[in-house]
Amino acid sequence: MIEGVSRWVISMSCPFIFLFGLSGCSTEGNLGMITRISANVSNFLHMGQAYEEQGPVKGRVCHYHILLIRFGDSDISVALDDALADGGSDAIMQTTTSKWFAGLPLPLIRSLFDVSCTTVTGTAIKVMTSNSAASP
Repeated sequence: MIEGVSRWVISMSCPFIFLFGLSGCSTEGNLGMITRISANVSNFLHMGQAYEEQGPVKGRVCHYHILLIRFGDSDISVALDDALADGGSDAIMQTTTSKWFAGLPLPLIRSLFDVSCTTVTGTAIKVMTSNSAASP
């Protein structure tokens, strides 16, 4: 009887141990502007080059570790590319970035499972070239 009760207690407590053992954190920050590496930012900033607002965008990318094997990429540059993938925009103004992490740490192994996601939101802009700024 006692053995059956102890098995029941162990089987019922395993999901709670897993959930409470899962540790996580998140961060959030604001930036004035974030640009693609291919954008000519110096002309835009120093010459007062015109730009066109393309509207709100959001990009989200995640990476996972399962028994130290990594899947995906959660770099901010990849999240920026995801946000700007559709419109051909060059940058995001009034940017909010957030990073979320959760994992199940083990004493001898760095992590049995963890996930990390990066999100970038803001207003997409397209820098106008001198040819496109002159045309009506």
